Amino acid sequence: MALAVTRARRNVEFWEMVYSGGGISYTELKNMDLAEFNEAREAKIQFIERRKNRA
Repeated sequence: MALAVTRARRNVEFWEMVYSGGGISYTELKNMDLAEFNEAREAKIQFIERRKNRA
């Protein structure tokens, strides 16, 4: 799980773009392996926290 946190932080600009738009579709989620899913999940958590801190 720590690797997912690190990867999500390293790719923060990418995840900001993804979650600022429509997010991730079911098909994209379905095609992810567990490492990719964990990164996406952690990135979503970080995205929400950043939005809370801006408000």
